[in-house]
Amino acid sequence: MRGLIYALCLAALMTGGCSKGETQRQTIRRDRDAAAVVVVKQTQAGVTFADEAEPNDQPDQAGALPLPGGIHGVLDGDGDIDRYQLKVEQPGWLNVSLSGIEDIDLVLELDDTAGKLLAKSDRGPAKTPEGLPNYPVKPGTYTLAVSEFHKKRRKRKARTGPSPTYDLVARLDTDDPPANQEREPNEEPIRAMELLLGVDGFGYIGWNGDVDLWRYSFDNFGEDYSFDVDVTAVQGVRLSVDVLDDNSDPVVSRKGDKGKAVAIRNLQRTSGNDHYYVRIGGRSSNPLERYSIRLTSRLMDVDEEREPNDDQKSAQALREDPKEVEGSRKGYLGPGDHDWYRLPAGTSAALITVTVEAPVGVDVVLAAHGADGALLGESNGGAAGEREELDSVPVAAGKDLYFEVTGKGSADAGEPYTLKWRVAPAAAAPAPAPDPYEP
Repeated sequence: MRGLIYALCLAALMTGGCSKGETQRQTIRRDRDAAAVVVVKQTQAGVTFADEAEPNDQPDQAGALPLPGGIHGVLDGDGDIDRYQLKVEQPGWLNVSLSGIEDIDLVLELDDTAGKLLAKSDRGPAKTPEGLPNYPVKPGTYTLAVSEFHKKRRKRKARTGPSPTYDLVARLDTDDPPANQEREPNEEPIRAMELLLGVDGFGYIGWNGDVDLWRYSFDNFGEDYSFDVDVTAVQGVRLSVDVLDDNSDPVVSRKGDKGKAVAIRNLQRTSGNDHYYVRIGGRSSNPLERYSIRLTSRLMDVDEEREPNDDQKSAQALREDPKEVEGSRKGYLGPGDHDWYRLPAGTSAALITVTVEAPVGVDVVLAAHGADGALLGESNGGAAGEREELDSVPVAAGKDLYFEVTGKGSADAGEPYTLKWRVAPAAAAPAPAPDPYEP
């Protein structure tokens, strides 16, 4: 119910503003000299609104904003900062929404009693709404600051006059969030919420630098099982997803495209780990739209790739018996993924042919490397969805050969690529021509 009320409030109030950078906190150009007359209005959502009262530029001038409560405010000139004081009397989660306005890019900040910045929402251009969902607070005094974002330019004409009216709403929720929804703070393993395999969890990349951690247990799963991680898209956010082991060391890391989902396929549990943690963050933020995370398990087929295989050291073997002369693997590529495969050494020199059938929408690059990492060949001639091939790559007897598969394409694409390899004997060196002068 708490999340529903918050969503309804945001939907009713927010229509646009923001970008990244530092706000100017120097000279304040003001076009209203007298304090505003307070006008109280009651909304259908049950939030009482009052008009902003100047001056409120300095921390000790911050106007009171009750919880729950709302403010209709304006920025007087491009250097104005509007501050509002929140008095929190019991622990809970703070939900703040700031509507976007025409032609002006807004920034929302939350400071503690000492003036330390706790959270910042600075998402995009003018008309973009800002917000801080589910921010954990303890009893005390906090300050919200609304200001205008300025691009760094050598010469910039100062904006004068009042801005369009923005709406600022603050609520304090003291009830526990719904089941399987994140509970802030949750950026450390000790605070991570545990989820069962196959069950959806929900969270927000709610402010700049927000990070969420989820915990999964892997009891009774053998090496024949793999795990798939799916994180749904969040509009305007480039998601980052990291899988960590029991020691918080990274196992697999992925960075998605802006506004796209992130998927990790065929992840195997590393030896000695009974749990994995999934850490979710992102570039930019979105206080309106939550993501969902799901981790599922399944028995693997023998011809599937095994993650992690993102570097040469973790390359997956393509054969167990050196007498095998052909085979295949199915794998998945997301943004930033590198899949490495190792063809173990044979007893004689050989010529290796490798092809990759790319999935629709993914532009694949196929490269061959020696054991020392040296590039031996590369195929990158096809467009998205087209086949790549390395034909007759020579390898000496007793030498391993490595193949790297990378690609560019949609992180939402769930189709695998197929890698096929074949070994042929190296052509025998031609016998030397007989010497006509020898008897």
